[in-house]
Amino acid sequence: MEFKKYVTLAIFVGAISTGAYLTNTTNKEGTTEPAEVPQHEATSNAKLQGTVLPFKVWNAFRNIGVNGPHPINISVAVTGGRPSDWAATAVYLTNVAIKNGAPSSTVEIFQDNPWGDRPPQEYKLLAKSYYDPAQTKEGKEAWAVFVSNKIAPIQDIEFDELTNEIASGQNPERDPEKQVEKNDKLAESIVVKKYNLPKNWEPDPAFEYLAGGDPYTESDIGVTATNDTADEVSKIDACLSSNENNSIFRGCYMANEDFPFILPPSKRKPPVDYTAPNILRSNITPDDKCLYLNKYLKIRHHPTEAEKFGNALFWVSVFKSAKIPQQDEEIYKDLVVSSASRCLTAPSITIVEAAREASESLSIIPLNE
Repeated sequence: MEFKKYVTLAIFVGAISTGAYLTNTTNKEGTTEPAEVPQHEATSNAKLQGTVLPFKVWNAFRNIGVNGPHPINISVAVTGGRPSDWAATAVYLTNVAIKNGAPSSTVEIFQDNPWGDRPPQEYKLLAKSYYDPAQTKEGKEAWAVFVSNKIAPIQDIEFDELTNEIASGQNPERDPEKQVEKNDKLAESIVVKKYNLPKNWEPDPAFEYLAGGDPYTESDIGVTATNDTADEVSKIDACLSSNENNSIFRGCYMANEDFPFILPPSKRKPPVDYTAPNILRSNITPDDKCLYLNKYLKIRHHPTEAEKFGNALFWVSVFKSAKIPQQDEEIYKDLVVSSASRCLTAPSITIVEAAREASESLSIIPLNE
């Protein structure tokens, strides 16, 4: 069912009909046995000969929020290895996606780190594989695999995460270059202190670690698989076999906020943008007081069709934070209406608290922590 059928203007925002934030990891039979994964075997003609590394799954979902066939996205974390191994792991997982019926797919291999696959990714993305057989109709390759040349030190990855968190919590200066320099210096000072580095330490240039350059095709990469990945492949199969029809994603999805932050909210939270086109981009969070949401909705109470999508995603994050169990479409409409109404009558409580109170008023008991 198309996304627009799930999103309705309920008073002043789009209401999501199903729980895109919930994960079901069982298929119709309740089993998670992986099927055989076809691979391009290692040969002397391959440009890269690699071994599939042990990995842990961060994301494995079908993007059903797009029109047409639903592409599959997979992202995993690995430790160590060589460029050829990262490429082999990307090809292996792309074939897992194909085995699960992917019309197209994106697979990302990251260096394991506390902040997951949340942007910025320049220092931690080791390989990225795009698969789209429709490209062959235009005389292009169906595969494009990009690989980094080397693995970045953890302090460089942490520096990158810090600069992003610092930037998000500030009003930008008129001179963008000054702002970047200011953020970098603060991030460097924090990393130097934490890792006991020389005072003049600076991170390596990000381009040294980019997974870029000319892409490889599947036939360029020889893959040697091992049995060490069977459990994680089973998890991917289970995620992609989920019966739950969510309005945006179907499968296992970790949002940016599901990974930890370095800085406390007070230092990384940007000011509310009351001119933003939708609530999601306004910098209002589920943990903010209702008064911010009330003010935003008073200013922008007639969202366009495009704006409703962002509003719907915002309410998904609210209901996820409130741990409200999955409901049908009509109940979700009522939840949005009741939550917004509760915010209007109690502006000093948080949006999450308003959602929980609204759910209880509708006899929906939020899940325990």
